[in-house]
Amino acid sequence: MDTANKTDDQWRKELTPEQYRILREKGTERAFTNTYYDVKDEGVYKCAACGTSLFTSDEKYDSGSD
Repeated sequence: MDTANKTDDQWRKELTPEQYRILREKGTERAFTNTYYDVKDEGVYKCAACGTSLFTSDEKYDSGSD
């Protein structure tokens, strides 16, 4: 199924409550609480909903603030 055509019920079954709130309801994450905020591993970050590659670990933004 095309991810753009899923119903809200289908999205709720596939995403965690936090992912649903952020991806489908335009919510935001609390600062410094994301699982990957301090991860330095090499890899590719992907959209939790559709799997599209977003950026690589080399491109990960570091604001320098804590």
